[in-house]
Formats: sequence, C-alpha cells, structure tokens
Amino acid sequence: ETIVAQWDAMPRSNAYPTSRWLNGEVITDPIVIPLTKVPPGSYRVAIGLLNDSGRLPVSGTQQIDAANRRVILGEVIDVH
Repeated sequence: ETIVAQWDAMPRSNAYPTSRWLNGEVITDPIVIPLTKVPPGSYRVAIGLLNDSGRLPVSGTQQIDAANRRVILGEVIDVH
C-alpha cells in the first residue's frame, strides 16, 4: 500500500493539541486533502494519531490495522 496523499497536524490547524482535551471530549476537525496530484484509481482512507514518540496504538475489532497503528475507513474514494 502506497500513501498517495496525507495530512499531518494537530487538531484545528495546530491550535488544539491533545494535551488540552478533556477526558471523553469529542473533537471535530474537518480537513481537506488535495487529490490533484493523485493518480486515477480507487483509494482507502486510513487515520492514525501521533505523539512525540510516533504513532499511537489502535484497538478494536473492525477496520483496524494494528501492525501499522491505523484505522482504515470503510468508504472507498475514486479519483478520476
């Protein structure tokens, strides 16, 4: 699997680091990843969380790629 586009930033354009989150707080942070340089094809979106030491572990039973510490979303994006 090749990463064709990505976005790395703290939530809310680097303005709301996880150190400020409250226990149980739900954070919404819509982002747009430009796909203009992505070759045509079908792609999946994967999400991972990072801290200063690297990617954080993930757990669960569905759409989990524990080896790569990411959650793979079910929707497929088609780029034309």
